[in-house]
Amino acid sequence: MSFRSSVFARLSLAWVLGAGLSGCAGSAASPVVLRPAEFGRTPVPPGHPVVIAFKAGDRIPVIFDVTGEIIEITPRPSELWLTAKRDFFLRVEGAKLQTSLDGVHYGHPREPGSFRFGISSKPSGGFEVQVSIRTPVHAQ
Repeated sequence: MSFRSSVFARLSLAWVLGAGLSGCAGSAASPVVLRPAEFGRTPVPPGHPVVIAFKAGDRIPVIFDVTGEIIEITPRPSELWLTAKRDFFLRVEGAKLQTSLDGVHYGHPREPGSFRFGISSKPSGGFEVQVSIRTPVHAQ
């Protein structure tokens, strides 16, 4: 199993386990703060949330995969890259993901994020599939 697969498997398992425990109170355990390169390599004690500290300019790989009976993505899977525009922190606690600009204040953003998936006509004819993700706007 590759590093990427093992990290995905661990995150997926944490997501599933966390979803089953979502009714429980938040963790009182102190978070383990890591830089992106340390994620998956640094042991995290059970029950402790993880905070990934991103710096402006950090590149974040996104693996995008679509497969099925009628379509598939090519090349499969496809790797896209996100680039951090500013320093921020991602807190992972079970199935709960939260972001913060200072690593201290997590919670309700000034504007929520959004996700859109659909098709659109192209000016030159035909159509395209569009996926749009807008991240939350944090209070300053």
